[in-house]
Amino acid sequence: MVFAAPEGGVLRVSNWRRQLFNKAVRHLVAADPTFPVVTAYDLRRTANSLSISAGANVKAVQTMPWHAAAVLTLDTYADPFPDDLELVWAALDDARTRSLESAAD
Repeated sequence: MVFAAPEGGVLRVSNWRRQLFNKAVRHLVAADPTFPVVTAYDLRRTANSLSISAGANVKAVQTMPWHAAAVLTLDTYADPFPDDLELVWAALDDARTRSLESAAD
């Protein structure tokens, strides 16, 4: 258990949202009006997307949202980040350069 109820035991998701998460978001927005209003799902999506973008094993990430199949995880959370294509191009260029250097030897 990550969060326990105030009296101990299981803290239900609906109670967690109402008692803790939503209050925390309202507090942050009150302190900084530019702070975005986020949902727990936004945090879940961000954690999964960043994990995939960082190169985490998709089968490991699949367990975070409890998906039955890795393809569902990829279809849902593997949106390209702005730098993703540049990283792919750089990796391909590095591979091409290494191949040309190897052929020259």
